Amino acid sequence: MPGKRSGPPARRPTGARSAGADHRDIRVLAVPAADQVPGSDRGQSVHVDAGGQREMKLALHPATCGGDPDVMADYCRYMGVTDLFYQLHDVEGYRDGGFDNPDALIALADKFRAVGLRITAINDFLPNSADELDKRREGLASTVDALAQAGIETLILFVLQQQQDDIRQSLVRLYEELVPRAGAAGVNIATHGHWCDGHIAYNAESLRRIVDICPEPANGICLCAGCFYQAGDDVDEVVRNMPERIHAVHIRDTSAVGGCDLEERALGSGTVPIPDTLAALRDIGYRGLVIPEHLSGVRAQANMEVTHAHAVGYLQGIIASQQGG
Repeated sequence: MPGKRSGPPARRPTGARSAGADHRDIRVLAVPAADQVPGSDRGQSVHVDAGGQREMKLALHPATCGGDPDVMADYCRYMGVTDLFYQLHDVEGYRDGGFDNPDALIALADKFRAVGLRITAINDFLPNSADELDKRREGLASTVDALAQAGIETLILFVLQQQQDDIRQSLVRLYEELVPRAGAAGVNIATHGHWCDGHIAYNAESLRRIVDICPEPANGICLCAGCFYQAGDDVDEVVRNMPERIHAVHIRDTSAVGGCDLEERALGSGTVPIPDTLAALRDIGYRGLVIPEHLSGVRAQANMEVTHAHAVGYLQGIIASQQGG
């Protein structure tokens, strides 16, 4: 399993290229209309780079621009972003932990798809008691079915509970039922843990135990670089030890190692080895979502647009510098 480290790892030069590598410029492309993107029908999201290759896909939340599809489309088109994620509790038709009818979710996905954007992932937070976890099993089954019908590939499940035997047993029952259902529907489960010791899921070792509950391909993790870093894991090692299990990626920066305080700051201003993490993801052939998050604690709408634009540009610059290297 990934080992512990005494301090922040040394950064590798992110712009280094091997001898004889192609030094052509890599430019961000304008986002084409949804019907012009190869594989743009439901469930086949792609990002095409300047070389015509599949690439990691940066994703944002529609609330970055107030939720209006047309405004969000203009904002994303300017930056070359095609993918979105959504909070499950914000979706009309979601109640009591599930969906009686998927029509509202399908309509939401189609509304963004019509302006060239794709909802590729949905976030959901699991409850903090064993009884409530048991009650959620049926609702989660209906949720993965609804996601499949809407062409949404990934359910990011936040497992933030404290370590308790009854909660752990309820999680086992939930995953034993949910993962096969999700796999049959073509939906990936990406478990997101905490960054603080004392939680059921807070580091690579504990996330691996959740994957091992039901080790089907659909059962994986959301690689939150900031959480793993703060928990004391070597993020590169996590990537390389779980290459087939990374179904989504969150990128946040921090200078904290250990402790439970959540520090929010601009990407590149902390000590999380973001360039190394992206290089490791590229090395394993990861082609899924990369979501910047927890950006400087800024909440004003205009500032959200600025901080997310900075984050997208920062990540795109690193990814471009590593092309062909």
